Amino acid sequence: MTTESAKAAKAKYDAKTAKYVSLKLNTNTDAEIIDLLSAKENVQGYLKQVLRAEILNRPKFYPPTRYSDKTYGCGICGHELQPGHPNYCSYCGQAIDWSKKSTASK
Repeated sequence: MTTESAKAAKAKYDAKTAKYVSLKLNTNTDAEIIDLLSAKENVQGYLKQVLRAEILNRPKFYPPTRYSDKTYGCGICGHELQPGHPNYCSYCGQAIDWSKKSTASK
């Protein structure tokens, strides 16, 4: 593969699979961030690692499963819940997302 065709192939692949994000930092107010990132050998890899850790630490909300017209079950353990509340299952502690109620029955 020639250099030009390799560049074209990479550009085509990137156009399909990559999303570019830029970050503007202020040298006065973001000096600590600039110093931290300047010390990293692989800034992109470091930022991805930090963001993935943030994603893993977010609470996951599961929709309740409809049992009948008046009752729902926790999306994790199945414990019976009253419609619209609570925001957490009293049995397993899982967060409940009432905005995405499941219509499937268990």
